[in-house]
Amino acid sequence: MAGAFRVGDWLVEPQLNSISANGNTIRVEPKIMQVLVCLTAHANEVVSKERLIQSVWTDTFVSDDVLTRSISELRRVFGDDPKESRYIQTIPKSGYRLIAPVSVDCAKQEAVSPGVASGEVTPAANPRSGWLNARVLAGCVILVGMAAVAFYLWTLRKSEASGGNKPMRSIAVLPFKSVGPEVGDEYLGLEMADTLITRLSSTKQLVVCPPGPARKYSDKNQDPIAAGRELSVELVLDGSTQREGDRVRVTVRLLKVSDGSALWAERYDEKFADIFAVQDSVTEKVARSLALSLTEAGKKLLTKRYTENAEAYRLYLMGRYFEHKGTEEGFKKGIEYFDEALRIAPDYALAYSGLADTYNWAAQQSIISPKEGFLKAKEAALKALEIDSSLAEAHHSLGCVKWIFEYDWPGTEVEYKRGMELDPTYQSNRVCYAEYLSGLGRHDEAFAQMRRAPEPDPTDIFCNVAVGELFYFAGQYDQAIEQCRKILGMDPNGAAAHFWLGLAYEQKGMYEKAIAEIQKATTLAGGDHPGLVAALGHVYAVSGNKGKAREMIEELKELANRRHVSPHRIATIYIGLGEKERAFEWLEREYNDRSGGFTHIKVDPRFDPLRSDPRFGDLLVRVGLAQ
Repeated sequence: MAGAFRVGDWLVEPQLNSISANGNTIRVEPKIMQVLVCLTAHANEVVSKERLIQSVWTDTFVSDDVLTRSISELRRVFGDDPKESRYIQTIPKSGYRLIAPVSVDCAKQEAVSPGVASGEVTPAANPRSGWLNARVLAGCVILVGMAAVAFYLWTLRKSEASGGNKPMRSIAVLPFKSVGPEVGDEYLGLEMADTLITRLSSTKQLVVCPPGPARKYSDKNQDPIAAGRELSVELVLDGSTQREGDRVRVTVRLLKVSDGSALWAERYDEKFADIFAVQDSVTEKVARSLALSLTEAGKKLLTKRYTENAEAYRLYLMGRYFEHKGTEEGFKKGIEYFDEALRIAPDYALAYSGLADTYNWAAQQSIISPKEGFLKAKEAALKALEIDSSLAEAHHSLGCVKWIFEYDWPGTEVEYKRGMELDPTYQSNRVCYAEYLSGLGRHDEAFAQMRRAPEPDPTDIFCNVAVGELFYFAGQYDQAIEQCRKILGMDPNGAAAHFWLGLAYEQKGMYEKAIAEIQKATTLAGGDHPGLVAALGHVYAVSGNKGKAREMIEELKELANRRHVSPHRIATIYIGLGEKERAFEWLEREYNDRSGGFTHIKVDPRFDPLRSDPRFGDLLVRVGLAQ
């Protein structure tokens, strides 16, 4: 163990994540300690926010707010006033600077490398520089890196600068385990958890784990205390649901992760029609158990309902259950259930939002035509917003239609931003906004949005695939390859990661590897997805295998007899073959089809051979992408 040093009068021990003075020892989060070590390494220098984030959160995208909170926590520990700083200065629009004197604590310091005794390690010769001996500093950084655990945005506890208030408590609501035989019960458990997450988050007095990381712990045999430790929270809300006919049994426990004790436990055996009362009771009792102080407005948010009709709610759950399957059959059944829910509860905004999501997805997956899918999605989203304009999901759905189908770039941004304002934890909305920015060539902004995503869990596949996609469209192919390989190390059967890896290999001229990866993606995705067939055809074309490329064109034309095929798919293969006239013919069809082929046409490298042609410039003007 090594690496102790002093910042002013404070003893800092990175290996223990502790800062102490005058017999008072304060423990800090590992990432906060890493921020301090990084600032110490560059004492009296201005360290940019970007450099701090890249140095500390190397495998995770986080927002500037996370760094700001880390700096605030360090100031709280040091008793530092940001207006009259003695330790950490804020340099407006630049970053931060550690100005307190720094020295090695020889009494604590052990050898950093063989043959170096602790007494031989001394501070830098210039006392004003505040720099540590380079070998000691390296030891500190290495030890801190080894001590760091996977970072979760929501575990950084907010505290007042004065230090007068206790940190906010952190809680994870695990998916309620389904123990019944009823179809769709698994979604009842997920919906129960998501509802409680939304309600508890609305109090602003708890740090609540977002749904994504918590959903990994849906296994019936999952130990909730072990899950809480892995999620680095203080409290876990754990429960189960069992539905039999018109009755539902719900058990729920609020557990302390530190010792496994129950702060509160309850069992409900009610008619399903009373499921809303159960949800209200759980959230209210959790609030009382944690002594949350709520205003009248806060109490209303804690028990907000989107419908009073339990049967409509059950049908909505069934719709989400089948939509979640991601199949053509699931799409059809999901629509049926949402429609039935709306038949008996015409003012049910969530059911309209479910319809919009389902039609959007079906159109993007070529299950139905763009005109049918996106127009119905827009109609449903607008109806949801007419009923409840604060529904983030509906703003997201409307944004998707404006982006993909209507070529309304400013309108898209308005809807996505409104969705983020209403629900900053709605991951799909932020990821789509990042992809939208990428398509406009605003790559720095796209990456910044991903750093602000509420799911910085390094094992989250969805966010990580999106990052790989952003690297590809930004022309950073080596980084895209590295990102996709990392994803496949976690999930070797991820079709999306194989797909983007193949496209990145293609741009590097590594055609054999590109073909192999896209073929793997095709197999994993079921074998006949138009986007994968087209991608494979383009690689064959640019690698000189024109015969195979033309086979892919014929395969897409044959596939069009059974499902919708976006014209731009065929256009990309003709571009690879160098047949510009045929490529523009199919791009013109895409312009009228509006199936999503132009979302990234401005930055997709496969369209580069056409960019010098005036017809391509005219196409960009017509779709609003000329600037």
